[in-house]
Amino acid sequence: MCKALITGGIALFFLSACNSGSNKSFELDKDKSFASIKLSTDLETKHLSELVETVEVIRLEETSQSLVSSVRDLELSEEYLVFPDSRYNDVFVFDHLGNFVTKWNHQGQGPREYHNIQDIWLEGDTVAVYARGKAVLRYTIDGKFLNSEAIEYQADHIRPYDGGYFLDMNFNAIDDTLTFKAVVLDSNLSRVDELLAVKSFSKVAFYSDISAVMTSGNTILYMAMLTDTVYQYHKGELSPRFHFDFGEEWFWEDESRNTENYYERIMNETQPKVHSLSAKIGKQYLYLFANQAMAGFQKYLIDHRNNRAVMLKKYTLKSMKYGVSILNWSEGLLIGAISSYELEEWLSSIDKSQIAFSGTATLEEIESSENPVLLKIRLKESSEW
Repeated sequence: MCKALITGGIALFFLSACNSGSNKSFELDKDKSFASIKLSTDLETKHLSELVETVEVIRLEETSQSLVSSVRDLELSEEYLVFPDSRYNDVFVFDHLGNFVTKWNHQGQGPREYHNIQDIWLEGDTVAVYARGKAVLRYTIDGKFLNSEAIEYQADHIRPYDGGYFLDMNFNAIDDTLTFKAVVLDSNLSRVDELLAVKSFSKVAFYSDISAVMTSGNTILYMAMLTDTVYQYHKGELSPRFHFDFGEEWFWEDESRNTENYYERIMNETQPKVHSLSAKIGKQYLYLFANQAMAGFQKYLIDHRNNRAVMLKKYTLKSMKYGVSILNWSEGLLIGAISSYELEEWLSSIDKSQIAFSGTATLEEIESSENPVLLKIRLKESSEW
């Protein structure tokens, strides 16, 4: 979803967290080079359930301490599923069977506290939290404070890289005179690289809580706001890896990203165009979220080994209000979440032999819970899409 707030003549556009999360580290095929993938908003459409080879259903145990409003930024370790609650900034920990382990919250203004959870990731069983414009704070899996590193930049999203950090600056200035899309810090938190210079200040503030920074082994994958290209950054070199070619359906006419009269332009669009993209990239497949501003959004699944792509149908049945939120990729599996009351209908188009329930949970038990449900989906080969 795209939300717009007009204040003082400046429009703020925000991509919602309905498809939020980050990638467990994986290694892309190093033998495959740059790929340009042709896409369209008129592409062949499929329901996600039609692309399922197998699905594991994980109920999130509901107790008085484990009431979950939504799942975002899901991170996976060998033992745990870890994610923040977007409403209260709680951090939840479950095991892989969906059993509740713990919940903690250190929101506040103190040196060991975060004022928000902008990003979260795991370093082994250490939970790292990025509080925007403040610090990266680290806690044990049960919430005990370990250490923090002050981050002086107003980065939208960050990820650890080579002992330091890779920062998505979006349109935020580094200082009074420098504006770049991304900055790299070394282990001393000193700036060692600036990437993708911004030529002019945007009159529109764009923000997405879908992280623009992903990790592939010891390489960063980065998709800056308002670009149609995923870059890879490795050993000081930035190069394009994936380009999403929407042709004349792409809103921005050139690399200047001229935002003059942006709001008026999109209100007067006769044919909705794609304004911004967010990607979640796995070892074989990628998920692409295409924002068409006032016209809504489109979602794509792409096999980046052969560039085969399908557009995911939007659920229109009355009980299917939200459908599956895509969270992550893990060991070749697509990780998603769905509300408990939508689960039965979503599963109804999948053969029972393809469905497994984790632990001792049953469909009846899951439907009686208010907690969302996690899905581990193995996709069919793209030749079967």
